[in-house]
Amino acid sequence: MFPPGQRSISLHELVLTERYPDGLEHYQGLAQPSPQDDRMAGACLCNLRRLQEAKELLLRAQARGCCAAGIELATVYRFLGQPKLAAAVLEQVPQAELDAFDRALWLRERGAVHFADGELGQAAEALELAWGVAHRSSDTGALLASIGHLLGLVCGALGLDARAAHYLGEALRRAHPGRAGHIRLTWALHLSYLGRFEQAEQELRLARPELEARPGSAPVLEYVAGVCHRAQGRWGPALFAFHEAARLARQAEEAETEFYALLGACTAQLGLRDYAGAQASLARAQPLAANAKMRASYLLRSGALKVQMDAPDGPEDLQRALQAFEALGLQREAGWAWLHLAEAHLRAGEEARALEALAKATDVRHSLGSGSPLVLELRLLPRAALLVGSRADDPYLKSLCADAAGAGLEAPTQVELRTLGHAELRVNGAPARPKYRHALEVLCFLLDRPGARLGEILASLFPDTPHARARNYFHQVRYDLEKAVPGLRIPHDAGRYWVEWRGAVLSWDYAELRRAIATKDARRFAHALARYGGPFLPAAESEWAQGLRAECELAVSAFGRQLIAELHRAGRDAECLEVANRLAQLDPFDELVNEMRVRSCHAVGGRGQAARLIGGICRLYQQEVGEVPQGLASLRRELQG
Repeated sequence: MFPPGQRSISLHELVLTERYPDGLEHYQGLAQPSPQDDRMAGACLCNLRRLQEAKELLLRAQARGCCAAGIELATVYRFLGQPKLAAAVLEQVPQAELDAFDRALWLRERGAVHFADGELGQAAEALELAWGVAHRSSDTGALLASIGHLLGLVCGALGLDARAAHYLGEALRRAHPGRAGHIRLTWALHLSYLGRFEQAEQELRLARPELEARPGSAPVLEYVAGVCHRAQGRWGPALFAFHEAARLARQAEEAETEFYALLGACTAQLGLRDYAGAQASLARAQPLAANAKMRASYLLRSGALKVQMDAPDGPEDLQRALQAFEALGLQREAGWAWLHLAEAHLRAGEEARALEALAKATDVRHSLGSGSPLVLELRLLPRAALLVGSRADDPYLKSLCADAAGAGLEAPTQVELRTLGHAELRVNGAPARPKYRHALEVLCFLLDRPGARLGEILASLFPDTPHARARNYFHQVRYDLEKAVPGLRIPHDAGRYWVEWRGAVLSWDYAELRRAIATKDARRFAHALARYGGPFLPAAESEWAQGLRAECELAVSAFGRQLIAELHRAGRDAECLEVANRLAQLDPFDELVNEMRVRSCHAVGGRGQAARLIGGICRLYQQEVGEVPQGLASLRRELQG
């Protein structure tokens, strides 16, 4: 879209009306193309996503004296995922030599570069300036359609819904048919974030026939379809659309679109609990993260995956993403990060910190003027969604609770599996009673060894039972469990079995304890230890259960002893005393644990308290064992002497 030259008015008109194939054909028929002709043909190639060819032609136009070709060259570099180069090329364009048309185009591209970097305020400022300058151009209509389209996208990201609707409406009113489809796509994207799904799908249907025949439109078309599915929790269709968008974008060398499509695929895979697939999507996306916004978006999804896989650095990634989003002024994305942090705190058993994170997310909700953009992220976070759904009477969180209820987001079923000290299954606080005696043992085995083959299951749990009978019994237990627990499914594929939770959240005391030990998290371990009621599945007799029982007891003892020693050395004696007291309940005759109890008690409560504690410990040894260990006897003399 450029000012007409003496010999290029018809090519100019073809570009203005977005008839890019016709424009290229016209260019190829020119005997002696001018630098302006090179520039316009480069613009045609850029819009047809033939980016390398476009780059070469635009560089030629610049070399022949058409400085304004740097505007379209910056667009090419931005599409290729080189935003810093795009910004540098744009700054080299001599603005004093530009007329109103090119000045508006320059400002539009500057706004686009800022938007790609996540700098929404600067993007909006540049685009508002472009909007004003465009009114002074002779080709106002095409310019305003292009600028208004991008302004609507930026205003939507800023949560300025009325302004976004105004600019998108103005753009659609002025647009040629080719651009109208792209504007409808942006409107569908905005409506999806607002939770207006029927309207979003209608705009998508209207845009599809307009864009399917246009080269270069397919990646964004599939991406927006993926967002619409993902916003409604339709993970399978969303994954398909995002994969298709990423494939098409990679073919077109559109690095930015490919990056966000891969993050979309990762999100859908998290919804499907396909962690290997999510990890693969992130691995492909990471090298494409070319600016601060993209790196923060990557960290958000990386942190979410790590939290679901119980990696210790998951919350750290989320915190870094949050800080980056806040620095960029990306409120919606910052709200998503707060929700993910709430989920991480809940998985660690820290409800108070989760409520603080939800309050921050609610701050964002009020700032945006709508909770819909946050609700779509809650679909990924069953524990956070459950807590939000329970806060209808909370003076502050009730607005987010109402948003979730209004969007039809149902609180997931809460399933609690207790296996330490006794075996019990509870659903939403009420006991669930499968009919079969081995049901909980089978469930625990499949949770411990997902993807186990049938032969392995039968050999581990029912080694002395004839194969046919054991197989029949296992399948009866499967169906019994699925009937007893809403949302629980035990599917199989290629002879392998695993547990799926559909609309349900599992809390398993054994898994929480093992996570705390694996992550070496003192606070999480203390929380899990408080719920430790005794040996794993004490009534189970299989070798697998006995092995896990012994392994669990050994791990608790070893990590507990290591932890209290570290806490005492670090001067964190209150925490040391809390953990040591709980360990002493499990084994009252562990000499190291008792010594740490006394020394921490001395640091926290003074000599008198410690003397009374060591006296009670020594009396217990004398009564039950017949003698007091030498180290504890020396400690008693030290404190009581």
